[in-house]
Amino acid sequence: MAISLTTKLISELGNSSGSILPIWAKDVAQDSATTLVYSKKGGKHDGKEKAIEEYGTGLVWVCGIPFVKKIFDKTIYKKAKINPDFDIRKFKQGAEDSIDYALEKAKKFAVDQVGDLEKIKASKKLTQGLFIGKFIGATAISMAALGALIHLKQKTTEKSIKQKLISEKIVDDKINVTVNNDEFFSSFKGNAQKKANNPSFKGLSNFMYNPVWNMSILDAAISGTRLTKARKGERAEVLFKEASAVSFFYLLATPIQKGLEKISEKLFKIPIDLDYKVLADNEFVDAVKNGSLKNAIKDFKATPKEGVKVLDYVWENENGVLVNMLKKSGVVPTTKKGKISALKFMESGEVVDTIDKMDKFITKSSTETLEKFAKKAKGLKIGSIFANIGIAVAFLGIIQPLLAIKGRKLKGGSNENPAVKQVENKVKQDLNLV
Repeated sequence: MAISLTTKLISELGNSSGSILPIWAKDVAQDSATTLVYSKKGGKHDGKEKAIEEYGTGLVWVCGIPFVKKIFDKTIYKKAKINPDFDIRKFKQGAEDSIDYALEKAKKFAVDQVGDLEKIKASKKLTQGLFIGKFIGATAISMAALGALIHLKQKTTEKSIKQKLISEKIVDDKINVTVNNDEFFSSFKGNAQKKANNPSFKGLSNFMYNPVWNMSILDAAISGTRLTKARKGERAEVLFKEASAVSFFYLLATPIQKGLEKISEKLFKIPIDLDYKVLADNEFVDAVKNGSLKNAIKDFKATPKEGVKVLDYVWENENGVLVNMLKKSGVVPTTKKGKISALKFMESGEVVDTIDKMDKFITKSSTETLEKFAKKAKGLKIGSIFANIGIAVAFLGIIQPLLAIKGRKLKGGSNENPAVKQVENKVKQDLNLV
């Protein structure tokens, strides 16, 4: 049964540890809330600055790494004749799902993937180089674009201040108030060269495999760039904002989701820790109801399995009901045609964990009211996913900005950004107004 777009979207929104969609959703919502709060409660330039920086950064963030990687896949990988779907973790010494293991299984169960695997095995250094080069290039370009964006924001504020002074006829109309475009683009070029010539990704290899942690490197660069380029008087505020964002986007996202799922199970006696794609699947409900899934799990657990033995079971029972559900949950990687992918990486621990979750769901349910039980599970899962997003947006988009503005008032007695006030004073000095 084909999975609907709505089901896929909800599933991705609930995948805090492996999908960038929930982070993107939080980011877009909190950008809107942040801009609105600063426009209403902050200084006269806050709303415009936040709109430029928040939405601009979001565009760099969403389009940066994924877009550059896609271009890389369509050009450089294609020219090298290396399949970009290959996960280089298969080259890791001692890996369960190694390149040799994948080839062995592909020759027996996925002959159409053998050619790609043999090419990759014969071009190990090239494959590793392409992957690392794609990662570094995409991150460096995105970081450079961010630096230029922050420069543009600050120059836009300075320009606005100058224009205001002129409109009040405080200075001569002949004063040149145009932002120096050459300076802006030279800044972008300089940032790009600096980042490209001095990448430092030593020890970050684990971050390259997971799209969420991959994006966390860009977010760390975003935070670092914002702190570096923050104007005097606003660094503490920027630090608070960036620490809050990193916490809710990465460090707290999965714990909050798991916490909400545990609360749901405790209150309603319904486990909802399975992927939404599984909970929403009619075939899953039918397999639970007719007992076929329970029997398959019993068969899997009949003999102790771990590591390669788990992967062997998956390959050897690809058409079985249990592996079919594991595919839908995402822990068994598939090709576009729905077959097991020998190019992607499969982790035995994730497979076993998901089987245990299915077993728990079956134990907690009853066949007489299964449809009702499954419907409640779906509703509670959706509720937990959007509650997770809502908690992050409420703090990042409303509470954090209000606290920052409150801090300004306590420190300086005004809701104005002290850094912008300093820029205004500097402009007046440059124009001989003080």
